[in-house]
Amino acid sequence: MKFLIYGAGAVGCYIGVQLCHAGHDVVLITRPNLAEQISQRGLTLVTPSGVSFTEHLVAVSSLRQGLLLGEEHPFDYMFLTMKAYDIPDALNELLAFCPQDPPVMVTVQNGIGTEEKLSEHYPEEIILPGSFTVPVSFRADGSVHEERDDCGFAISTMSGRIPADLVNALNEAGINTTAIKNYQSMKWSKLLVNSMGNATAAIVNRPPDVLYKYKPIFKLEMRMVKEIQEVMDKMGVSVIDLPGASTKKLMTAIRWVPDGLLQSQLAKQVSKGRGDKLPSFQVDLNAGKR
Repeated sequence: MKFLIYGAGAVGCYIGVQLCHAGHDVVLITRPNLAEQISQRGLTLVTPSGVSFTEHLVAVSSLRQGLLLGEEHPFDYMFLTMKAYDIPDALNELLAFCPQDPPVMVTVQNGIGTEEKLSEHYPEEIILPGSFTVPVSFRADGSVHEERDDCGFAISTMSGRIPADLVNALNEAGINTTAIKNYQSMKWSKLLVNSMGNATAAIVNRPPDVLYKYKPIFKLEMRMVKEIQEVMDKMGVSVIDLPGASTKKLMTAIRWVPDGLLQSQLAKQVSKGRGDKLPSFQVDLNAGKR
């Protein structure tokens, strides 16, 4: 199969190198310096067990370049792996260079609304919402590190069926992939998990395990999570488990277990869930993004 990975940072590079390692044809669209580095040296993935491998993928720095590589043999799927705040710019480029008949699009953004923005311009049938739970990060040498091996990828649909060939390809590539019927439940459940120790960590520039040991901040975090659950309840959206995230069990504990018992356990769990990776908002702020 042939894949286009648009907006390839750590997540996109992880998906791309795994698919390439499994024998698929992969093109990465990434920032110019990273595209040049991958073209010259390849892309290395290091797993939690310390096993590593390097693949030589095609890497380009613009959507137009990427789409040209699919003219003779079209792409089967296009993963949109940029951050959610970059979706408007990415969508403008898609509309400019691929206004009709794009490849089937797979989203991996956190938060709510990416799929709805896309569906204003493209048919729902070619938009596959996804939720990626594997903590991955770039290291100084340019390699991608997978922090945990018990997570994966959840994929759903806005309208129609979930392609079995895509689910099978991802699983065979070593990305634990689960098909989810209700994409709203999937996206909102991921939002619940991602909200914990994320914005607060960025605001005070401290890691989540430190924050959760401080009672006032812990109470603030619990109020935030419960408010998200209340919104979900009002919308009729159910909490579901995701690969590597027992979200239903977590929310039951937050709702019923006294804070005194819950605080120490969640401090460990929130930290473990991210591996060595800092929360995304904190990483972005430290990198000067606004």
